[in-house]
Amino acid sequence: MILVWQKDFLQLKTSEINFALGIYGGMYFENPFWGGAAFSGSVNEQIISIIKPTALNDSESFQIVCGKEDDNLHTILHYDVIGKLWSGPNRKQMVGIENDLIEAKIFELKNNGKQTDTAHQYPLSFLLDTATVFSILSKYNYDL
Repeated sequence: MILVWQKDFLQLKTSEINFALGIYGGMYFENPFWGGAAFSGSVNEQIISIIKPTALNDSESFQIVCGKEDDNLHTILHYDVIGKLWSGPNRKQMVGIENDLIEAKIFELKNNGKQTDTAHQYPLSFLLDTATVFSILSKYNYDL
């Protein structure tokens, strides 16, 4: 599903990404359709992580891409956790920031005449320009 919003995702290089945010989405805390919730109750799951993709070997790639028997591509991302955006658990704030980031990406895609439909689920990873992310974080009084 990532490729619906970010067609070039598998070709991205570490030099193209200033930082990333690790966010557990709202559905992570609910009981998904396949069974029990994934949420284990830890504090870290309720705080956005600031992460930096790290290159593999001598390349600029931070991904290992592999296929499965059903021909769906899967990617393993390599990164370092730089820190957390805040110190105490705040699931509501995290989901609010996630929703704002998703809304900004949908706006960007529509403005560029691209497809946004992902059957009411959103990709687990997508890119936004740094200024947009900083603007969203500033609404919540965070500055990176």
